[in-house]
Amino acid sequence: MKRTILIILTPLLLLNNCFTGWEGEGTITINIDSGNSRAAMPWPDADESLYRHLEHKIIMTGNGSPIEFTAPAGSAAVRRSVPAGKYTVTVAASLKGKVTPLSPDGGEIPYATGTSAADVKAGRNNQVNITMSGVRFCKECDFIYEKDAGFIAEGLMIQTCNGDSSHNKSHILEQKKIMNYDDWNEAFEIVSGGINTLIIGADIKLPPQTFQLDSKLTLIGAASAGSTAVMRTISLSQNGSLFSLSNGASITLDSNITLNGLTKGRNGATQDNDAPLVRVQNGGTFAIKGNSSVTGNTNAYGSGGGVYVAGGAFTMSGNSSLTGNTANDEGGGVYVAGNNASFTMSGGVISRNASHSDSGSGGGGGVHVGSGGSFNMSDGTISNNNAYNGNPGDGGGVFITGGGNFTMSGGAISSNTAYNGGGVLIVDGGFTMQGDARVSGNTAGGFGSGGGVYVSGWSSFAMNENASVSGNSAATFGGGVYVENFGEFDLNGGTVTGSGAYKGMPANKAPSGGAALYVYPGGTAKYGAAGVFPDGATNNAITETGVQ
Repeated sequence: MKRTILIILTPLLLLNNCFTGWEGEGTITINIDSGNSRAAMPWPDADESLYRHLEHKIIMTGNGSPIEFTAPAGSAAVRRSVPAGKYTVTVAASLKGKVTPLSPDGGEIPYATGTSAADVKAGRNNQVNITMSGVRFCKECDFIYEKDAGFIAEGLMIQTCNGDSSHNKSHILEQKKIMNYDDWNEAFEIVSGGINTLIIGADIKLPPQTFQLDSKLTLIGAASAGSTAVMRTISLSQNGSLFSLSNGASITLDSNITLNGLTKGRNGATQDNDAPLVRVQNGGTFAIKGNSSVTGNTNAYGSGGGVYVAGGAFTMSGNSSLTGNTANDEGGGVYVAGNNASFTMSGGVISRNASHSDSGSGGGGGVHVGSGGSFNMSDGTISNNNAYNGNPGDGGGVFITGGGNFTMSGGAISSNTAYNGGGVLIVDGGFTMQGDARVSGNTAGGFGSGGGVYVSGWSSFAMNENASVSGNSAATFGGGVYVENFGEFDLNGGTVTGSGAYKGMPANKAPSGGAALYVYPGGTAKYGAAGVFPDGATNNAITETGVQ
């Protein structure tokens, strides 16, 4: 006599820790019943477990030809007629979807197997319990599960992870196709109030967005079905800041995400923007890491082309980039000013940004640090930025003013251009170089001075350890460093090259005098045991031990 088999899978291993890895054992139960009724599988709630996405393949051997059938992921029940007899029942469970590790230790796709004997007898109910083992996925790492990668390629998947640092009360939401403004708002409303991730599965355009009140959002670019990860672009569709953050709101561009602004004639834009692409205000936090980028925005009416930080915090790391942005006033790439405004750069590239206007000067082609602002750079590159377009603009790489402070402990400021201060200009601020920090290959054009660093107006510039200023050029004075008007330069370590190469470092150049250093009356320079450097010019290499 043949019996009808109803497969009821009862997992004992639940996954409810925001997918921080899992391993162990679970048990499934197979009931063999002669009835015709369908029985609902007792799956845990979809928001609490990944098991509803496991497909189970059942193989019964030992009584004639093998019997094989599959319980699809999420299926209510499976019927299959089998003859009475003794069997060996083998079950293999696997996840039908895509798993993306977010931690360096990687992992394996969840998979489990189990085997048990079953004696199927006619005229009675039969049950076999099978212990599943081998359930494993990178126990200590985070990962993202995509039920259908093909669908993800068309929109966004929403993943939420609410709760404290141990990720209690976490859950996953079903995928949702989010392709327009209304759906984006709905998505953010769903994930707001926790530590959340939006996986971007397609390029999208958005009008300005405002985030407040402890909303923490991470954006990741997803791969299309069957492909490797690709860069996804979120483009600004109309004037304004794409993201405005304040009061505890935080956005992180994790990987494969580009924020694209408005610049007339670029990417179909018919006008320049009237605002920074990202605005970080009091209590807001913005971070870019991985290979993500902020690009293509022209702020035609003020400061901060790419990112404007006013009382909040901005960080760059990894291979991230901030490129191709322009400010009509100051800070083509980044503008930092205001109480507790900070910018921390531990990696990445700030390049091809500009600060200038047709009617006046600009300042800080790459970065502008103003009153109350601080900039800490430990790695990365600030290069090929411009603060000079025929009108005097200062600080091609970095401009520090109004009591702002810049500490550079690593990385490079190179190949930037300005009227004064091709690399860095300080007016009423502080600049410290230390570690292996380098200012090299910058240019002060027009009739400007200070190819590498320009110091003026109650400002201080200190060099320590192995820092170097080399290979810069000025149209007039101070190829390496120019000091004037109550500015002070203290050389406690490192090297400023003169008119010749020095220990492998290229020469600084200044045709009117001071290849290494020019001190205008009112400025002060101190180096090593030699004391105060006299006013005037020198073509020598200056090191911590004195003039060479």
